[in-house]
Amino acid sequence: MKLKHTLPLLICGLAACSPAEEGQPQGPAIEQTGMNLRTDVLGDTDVAGMGYAIAPVDCDTGEVAGEVIELIRDLEDILLPGGHPGFEDRPFDAASAHLFADAFQALPVGCYDVVATPLDADGQPSGDCAPASAQGVAVADGQVTEVTLISQCQGDDTLGAIDALVALNHEPSLVDAYYADSKFTCQNQATLCVVAEDVDQDPLVLQTRAGDDVVLTLAEPQVNEAGQSVFCVTVEVPGPGEYPITLSVLDQAYDADGNLVPIEGLLGEGQTSRASITMPVHAMGADACICDCPEGFALNADATACERALEAEPVFNGEFMDVCEGDDDDQFGALGAQFPGGLVVRNAFFGQSFDEPSGRLNQVGIWACRATGRNEWIGFTACIDVPEGGEYVIGTAGDDQSRVIIDGQLVFAQAGQASYRTWWMIPVVLTPGVHVIELQGQDSGGFIATLGADIYGPFPAGSTADDAAMAALDYENNVFWTTGDQLGGTFQTGTNSGYACPEGTSLNLCGDAPTCTG
Repeated sequence: MKLKHTLPLLICGLAACSPAEEGQPQGPAIEQTGMNLRTDVLGDTDVAGMGYAIAPVDCDTGEVAGEVIELIRDLEDILLPGGHPGFEDRPFDAASAHLFADAFQALPVGCYDVVATPLDADGQPSGDCAPASAQGVAVADGQVTEVTLISQCQGDDTLGAIDALVALNHEPSLVDAYYADSKFTCQNQATLCVVAEDVDQDPLVLQTRAGDDVVLTLAEPQVNEAGQSVFCVTVEVPGPGEYPITLSVLDQAYDADGNLVPIEGLLGEGQTSRASITMPVHAMGADACICDCPEGFALNADATACERALEAEPVFNGEFMDVCEGDDDDQFGALGAQFPGGLVVRNAFFGQSFDEPSGRLNQVGIWACRATGRNEWIGFTACIDVPEGGEYVIGTAGDDQSRVIIDGQLVFAQAGQASYRTWWMIPVVLTPGVHVIELQGQDSGGFIATLGADIYGPFPAGSTADDAAMAALDYENNVFWTTGDQLGGTFQTGTNSGYACPEGTSLNLCGDAPTCTG
């Protein structure tokens, strides 16, 4: 005799904030049995078990035709679909994870209504998760009918027998929302982003809402280092005014036809499973936009901002020194990387031993191909095009002194005997566009020494808030720029070589002719 398994999908949504209807199981407080769960370990809900009401009904009229059977079951200590091919995409995505309860009850042949009510630890209907139901479930002779229901939770199947399996679903949550540039625009265009996650690990999708005259272009979704989904949309508006843009993130599952659809479309009428935020875009009139820089300011290299125009002619000292590999020494970087608050990290990437010259300074260090004079500064300038603004980290060291200047501003100066034993980590914020970085080094003995630096990033907002956050970042796979790429070039600045600029300015080689800007 074959057992026939059918899986009709019957779903009931977030009606759980209301008291249970008459006829739904109230029950005593739940007692723990076996390894089953007493709490919703995935979401912050009050669910501790599931109450079942199985009512025999007339197969033609649906009227109740007998005594209601009431059961109480704990949550199972496993997750759906749990790698089971029979449950994947029916309805939940294979990568998702949902808690569930299961009730197996032998019954006479006939039709039955099934109501499953999530219960709290006192055996009362849950205030967080809604009942789910199925009507007219047919039970045939010698056959098991499996029914999968979904109980929708607020944010954050019977048998020759009926086997009622009820999965808990939680709405997605927004963890961040931001504008790529600004909510104010003179170009009638802005980019808005949201970051979302889902405790059930369901696939997420972005839905948008705006006025009819607004054009929305969705970017390809991304996943950040924390495993969260990042959705961005570019907004084009017709002219000056305020435009509210609603961004909604929805979780998804598969419908009966195998299509990936929003879970809220599978729920009861009026039930939702989404997280939303409405963000304004302010488009300004042409008269409000500064198109020309005020006196004393000039457009930066990529024409995105006005910068104070301190400009002078550089003085050429007569020669450029060629760039070669710097000196190797087992002391360089041997103490590892040090962060602004004093935290030290020693590893194979930054440096960790005095036994061999393996620190980061040995890997990317450069110097002039010949020895310099005692206490003679040499350096170079580079135009760095930053495609994505955000938080970056500079790692640097030199033998014996070094300093880093970005856009004319001194961001780091290292001095002191044996400070080259440490790879110094400095957090910076860089805007999109071209930036001028100047790196300078000095050797007190007048020998061939070394000077090195990396720029790492970009990293998500908050990544450089403190030493612990900075130490947790992946630097090895996020080297944006390094002195190791300068081999074969020249040092363009120096005390007795290259160009020299007045105090407070830096050599800028991004234009057609060298200038000193600050």
